[in-house]
Amino acid sequence: VSGRWHPSIMAALGGTPCVFMGSNSHKILALQHMLGYPAPHEYSPWPDAAEREAMLGEAARLLGDGGAARTRIAECAHALGEEAARVTDSLAKG
Repeated sequence: VSGRWHPSIMAALGGTPCVFMGSNSHKILALQHMLGYPAPHEYSPWPDAAEREAMLGEAARLLGDGGAARTRIAECAHALGEEAARVTDSLAKG
């Protein structure tokens, strides 16, 4: 469970799915889009009882999916890393 960008990126590098809380920018939603989350959304940074229950349900679903989300996220993060390397290689060749 995170509302922070850098820790969420680190989780993605290992394929760890996240339950996202809102922050003060668009970055958390953008990260979910980049990583191919099926329904990008953010929970409130101050969740009420109903949101806390929804967060627990989402976490339980992610834990119970047999690792499919972990594989998908890790593969996507790897592909994005390769894409970033191609960009930097292209810039270095100038």
